Amino acid sequence: MNDKYQKLFSYIDRPVVPVGLLDKILVKIEVAEQRRARFRAVIYGILAMVGLAALIPAGWEFFAELNASGFTQFASLAFSDAGTLLVAWQDFLLSLVESFPIIGTAAVLGSVFVFLSSLRAFLRDVGPALHRSHLVHA
Repeated sequence: MNDKYQKLFSYIDRPVVPVGLLDKILVKIEVAEQRRARFRAVIYGILAMVGLAALIPAGWEFFAELNASGFTQFASLAFSDAGTLLVAWQDFLLSLVESFPIIGTAAVLGSVFVFLSSLRAFLRDVGPALHRSHLVHA
């Protein structure tokens, strides 16, 4: 049965591949990958700048909440009255936890996360976006 297929396919002419077709395909693939990397680098670069810019109002919010909540006053007790602090350390820790500015901290950490993850992705994509191949110039 296998011999019949071989005999059948022996009558079919093999297609002729043009010279340089592989190079043209590789160049098109590389140009498309470079274009995609350039697009991602621009998007992640903009997102990193937005994350860095968001850090300023988030920091203002954090420090405003920190001053309004009385956290700094509670924390200063650790340095000014350590003897009383040792007697009522559980109440002191509970007061610190209750007065800690959660929303401001979340805003600062969120903007830092957006900035750092976008910066990481930008740096990953900027190399391939700027890379010049030997195939493109051939």
